[in-house]
Amino acid sequence: KPRPHKAGAFVFEPPHRVPIPPELTLYFHEWCHLCDDMREALAPLVAAGRLRLREIDLEQHPEHAEAYALRIPVLVGPDGAELCNGRLDHEALRGLLE
Repeated sequence: KPRPHKAGAFVFEPPHRVPIPPELTLYFHEWCHLCDDMREALAPLVAAGRLRLREIDLEQHPEHAEAYALRIPVLVGPDGAELCNGRLDHEALRGLLE
């Protein structure tokens, strides 16, 4: 957006950029109570715009079942590295978000 400069010329400032929150992937089963717990723990961060959550139900996407089915829920970071499984690792998540 241009703004007047002292000498009468205009100075163009770059638009303010809002950082895009990291996208995490949660592999889960609908019947899994630990998966529900992890979703509930992540929900306030999603609602606050601190992270985006992509949820993959292993019943609907069996191509991921071999890798994750026995360790659900599994939370994977934006780089594809596993952050935690079974229960939310608050320290790992805090490290990613800071």
